[in-house]
Amino acid sequence: MSVQLKNVPLTSDEILKELVIDSLPNILGEPFELITDNLPFEGNQILALNAEQRPTVISYDSRDGGRALLAGLGAIESLSDNRAVLLRLYPALFRGQRNNSSSGIFRLEEVRLVVLSPKAPPGGAYLRHAFRALTTFTFRTLEVEGNIGLLIEPEQYPAPGAGGDLLSTLPRSAPRPAFRSGSAPLSPEEESYFQ
Repeated sequence: MSVQLKNVPLTSDEILKELVIDSLPNILGEPFELITDNLPFEGNQILALNAEQRPTVISYDSRDGGRALLAGLGAIESLSDNRAVLLRLYPALFRGQRNNSSSGIFRLEEVRLVVLSPKAPPGGAYLRHAFRALTTFTFRTLEVEGNIGLLIEPEQYPAPGAGGDLLSTLPRSAPRPAFRSGSAPLSPEEESYFQ
């Protein structure tokens, strides 16, 4: 007997939210704790404690990874800016030592961000190396024997210098451009170029 498997287009953000919530054990690990699936910010986010009991914002979008990334970053900033409201609405974030803070204070640097979209956000490879608290997943919506579910895959980015960046495409003998700050004086060649 063959299994009927087909891609299904999403018709509603509510359906996607339910599918993401059903997939949280795969995204966050177990045990996790769902804090809220209705943050009052632009975009679609879920706030949870992951398996390590660290606050995690899961930002998802049915079409655009860039939009999901920006909405997730905005949600983290808003959470940090509104800690007093956060304490009243979501006291589970502040219980004991869960967030590795002895005072129970919600700290921005402890928040993880998970971005979930059909395509990885642009610049994801750079951001993943610069912002270690970011994890990106891509998904496809599938129907299996009449049931709809998400096929979620972690986005794999190449390591720096492993063919995924511009400098790795230069021949080894080519001079590597040096990073310059605005305060360094220009070389004679640069001076003549800009005149």
